[in-house]
Amino acid sequence: MYRITSSAEFDRLVLNRGKDHHAEGQVTVVDFYADWCGPCRAIAPVVESLARQYPWVRFVQVNVDELADVSAACGVRAMPTFQFYRGGERVDECVGAEPVGLQGKVAHWAAVSREAGAFGGAGHRLGEGAGTAGDSATPADQRADAALALVRELEQMGFPRVRAWKACLATESQSIDAAMEWIFAHDEDAEIDQVTEDVRLFVEGGGAADANGSQTGATATSSAAAEAQRQVLKQRLQEVRRKREQREKQDAVEAEKRRIHGGRDIQTAKRDYEEEQRRREAERRRRERLFDQQERQRLRKLLEEDRAQRLAARGEQAANASSAAPAAAAAAAAKPPSNSAAAASMQIRLPDGTHLVASFRSDQTLRHVLDYIIQERPELAYHSLTLSNTYPRKTYAADEWDTLTLEAAQLYPRGTLNVSRR
Repeated sequence: MYRITSSAEFDRLVLNRGKDHHAEGQVTVVDFYADWCGPCRAIAPVVESLARQYPWVRFVQVNVDELADVSAACGVRAMPTFQFYRGGERVDECVGAEPVGLQGKVAHWAAVSREAGAFGGAGHRLGEGAGTAGDSATPADQRADAALALVRELEQMGFPRVRAWKACLATESQSIDAAMEWIFAHDEDAEIDQVTEDVRLFVEGGGAADANGSQTGATATSSAAAEAQRQVLKQRLQEVRRKREQREKQDAVEAEKRRIHGGRDIQTAKRDYEEEQRRREAERRRRERLFDQQERQRLRKLLEEDRAQRLAARGEQAANASSAAPAAAAAAAAKPPSNSAAAASMQIRLPDGTHLVASFRSDQTLRHVLDYIIQERPELAYHSLTLSNTYPRKTYAADEWDTLTLEAAQLYPRGTLNVSRR
C-alpha cells in the first residue's frame, strides 16, 4: 500500500488538485496511522486484504507524525482513522480499529466507484488503430475492448486461450496482473481447461483481435463475426459485473448486520459483568455489617459479664468485712489468685476478611501479635499495616506497638484486633 510523504503529494493524489478527470470517480481510502499505535498495527492486515479485494479502489497511508499538517487539516484526532475521498471531496470516515465497520464502508464505496465507471479505464476500441473514433465509445464498449486486448496479451504470454478467457471474465478485465493471479490460483482446478458455455463462443470463434484489426488463432474470422463476438462479450461482462455488484452489496449488508449484533452482544456482556460486580460488592458489605453486629453483641455481653462479676465481688467483700480474720484468710485462699500474665484468646481480623484466633498473655505487646500475624501470613510483611480495636474504637500508633501491652490496649481478657493496609 502506497505511503504519502508530502502535503503536495496528498493534494495531488487525494484532493485531486492536479485535476485528473479520469480519477474523479475513483474512491480513495486514506489510512491515518502512527508507528507507535497498537490498534493501527492490529488492523493493518485487514486493510491490506481490502486493498487486494478491491483493486479499483485506491488505498494510501499517511503517517500522522511525519505529516502533522495534513492530519490536522483533515481533522484527525484518533488513530487509526480512515477517510474516504471521491473527486477530491471527503465523503465518509471510519474512526478506530473496527474491522467489520471498515469492511462495510469499503464495500459500499467500492460499489459506488464501479457504478460511476471508475473501474476499467478507457480501453482500446476494436479497429481503433485503423482510424476508428474511440472517444465516442460507451463504457460497455470500452470494457469489451479492454477484455479483447487483455486476452490477446495473455495469449502472447503463452497462456491457453480457454484460461485467458476464463480469467478475463472472472476478473472483469481489471488488469493483466489480476488475470494472471486468477490463472495461477485455479491452475489445479480439474475443469480449468474445459470449454464451458460462458466462454464457448469466444474460444471457438477464433482469437482476440488486436488493435490493427488482425487476429491470433488458428482460424481467422470475418469482421462481422468479430463484431458479433464483441457484442456477446459486452453482454457477458455486463452480466458478470451486475452479479458481482449484487454480491458486494449483499456482503456489505451482512457485514453491517454482524457489526450490529456484535455490538449488542458486547453491551449485554458488559451489563452482565457490571451487575455481577455490584452483586458481589453488596454481598461483601452485607457480610461486613453482619460481622460488625455480631462483634458488638459479643463485646457488649463480655462487658455485662465483667460488670456483674465486679458487683458480685464488691457484695462479697462487704458481707465478709465483719467476719473473723481466719475466715477471711480461708476465703482468700479458696479464691484463685489473679494472674496478670495468664493467657487469653484473641480474634484477629485480616485485610482480606479472614480471621485468625490465637492466645496471648496480657503482658505481651502488640508487636508480639504482629509477629504472629506475619508468621501466619507472610505476604503481609510487604505491606504497611494499621492495627485498631473495634470496641472501644481505637487505632494504635506504630510507635506504641513495642510498649503497649494487650491489657493496656483493652484487648484482654478477650478482644478483636483489626488489621488493615494503609
